Amino acid sequence: PGIDTIQRASSLVEVVESGVVADAGDELAKFQLQCLSDIKSRAKKVHAQFEKYTQVAKSARARVQRRECAEAEALRMKTIREIGAFMDAKDLGLDQLYLHVAGSADSEMSFDKFIGLVRELYEHRGDKLDSDGEASYKQLFSHAAAGKDALNRQGFREILHTTFKVVKPAMIAQGSGIDSKGLRRLEEGEHVQALDCPRKDAASGITRVRCRAVNDDVEGFVSVSGN
Repeated sequence: PGIDTIQRASSLVEVVESGVVADAGDELAKFQLQCLSDIKSRAKKVHAQFEKYTQVAKSARARVQRRECAEAEALRMKTIREIGAFMDAKDLGLDQLYLHVAGSADSEMSFDKFIGLVRELYEHRGDKLDSDGEASYKQLFSHAAAGKDALNRQGFREILHTTFKVVKPAMIAQGSGIDSKGLRRLEEGEHVQALDCPRKDAASGITRVRCRAVNDDVEGFVSVSGN
């Protein structure tokens, strides 16, 4: 709006200036032309400063948005790890976890039920969720629910959806055990989509996840961290 106002004012100055030019031989007209020239010069400087400050404000907003996105993603990844540990401790699969929280496979998960799960995660690790933490999880829930009041089972899965990039060649295997039969070799740079939360194998200490290779849809288990 500010730039538009300056541009309109500049246009009006040009209209006035064109009328003055007709009587340019008059001393008053010359004085008016000089005044109009000064006004145009000042308007040009104000316009340049306004554009500069507008760009600074846009950059600041972009930095804030990037930081908020990074914080939200860090919270989501933290939640995924903690849900995986909780499922291991309670010997639950993803569908069983949803039943545990929502009450049934057909029920939707309200925010109250979701935050109830988060409180369980905190209690499981010997901690307690405070009001600031709850506000952060409310934003995470709202984003996943696309503004709705509840999540269905697919929406809950999408919170836990993660894509991993292969940083060194690895084997995607048939089972979760490290000695399971290999299905094929994953090459560096490939991507796999997680189908469950990463789980740590108690015997080996290696964290593995059930996933699907993006290139050919091969499903199996792969290690996402060592011991």
